[in-house]
Amino acid sequence: MEKEKLFCRAAFEAELKAAQANSKKLYPRGVLSVIAIPLAFIASSAGWLPSWAIFVPIILLVIFVAQNRGAWRKVDLLARDGRLLREVLNDSFEVIEYDRHRLIEDDLLREGQFNYLWYTRFSRDYLRARYRGVDFIFADVELSIIQLQMRSRSSFSTPVTLFQGPWLVITSQKEINPAVVVSQKKSRKARKGEFPGTKPLKTKSDVQMENPAFQEKFWTFSDDQVIPYRVLTPHFMEFILSAGEVADGATHLCFTGDHVHVAIHTGRKFFSLCTKAKDFPTFRANIEKEVNYIKAIIDELLLNEQLFEPK
Repeated sequence: MEKEKLFCRAAFEAELKAAQANSKKLYPRGVLSVIAIPLAFIASSAGWLPSWAIFVPIILLVIFVAQNRGAWRKVDLLARDGRLLREVLNDSFEVIEYDRHRLIEDDLLREGQFNYLWYTRFSRDYLRARYRGVDFIFADVELSIIQLQMRSRSSFSTPVTLFQGPWLVITSQKEINPAVVVSQKKSRKARKGEFPGTKPLKTKSDVQMENPAFQEKFWTFSDDQVIPYRVLTPHFMEFILSAGEVADGATHLCFTGDHVHVAIHTGRKFFSLCTKAKDFPTFRANIEKEVNYIKAIIDELLLNEQLFEPK
């Protein structure tokens, strides 16, 4: 097993160095291509070059970018399929199942009451594991809807992303009924890819919480006016406020039955950090940072006596 780990690390290091060398080689070529585009346009406009000459630097730029992305994609695939990510996960959790390509179940996502309007879903890095005796499911999720748009006299459909980021489903010891949903509001200064802030469709009551900062940032829904105050303790509300800031995303939570859904809309992939790594230790440190974020959420939930028996 140790020899297998060393072999995986050596292969990863080799591909990483090759990708870095490839980037250094292609970067000046890409810069020259960018500079050549306006020059070729001017030259072709003046009649010094044929009109098709402007496409030459554009095509070269596309080729250089594709080659660079391909090299880094090979590093990413090796990191996942080469069991490097599995190694970090096994050191952190009691892994029951890890499947890079498995889709998380539709019914489980809809149970989280994020937005019942989404039609398609994509997920990666499916993980079913146990941490501190708590079972959980994790996946990198993307939810989208197909919108029909009209242009001139023709119509076409285009996918619109509603959510992209980590989705965590934790199994609690105690059940919460009826459900309590906490959904971040859409800010007035909406950024591209920002959390839609759509109200869940299943619950109707808007519960007013006592924390002004929390009330300003989140919707709180439940058909019961008492349960949210028991589940959302003052300390836990402060944690929810900070969770999205740490992940640089927007937070959605759903407490229903014995499941706690924690979804953070970041607009990016969760474990796609190997392109920033200079070597294997840096790669591992980047992954451990993401793994520690999952641990911190479960650690905080374990402190909530409405969800777990005190230890």
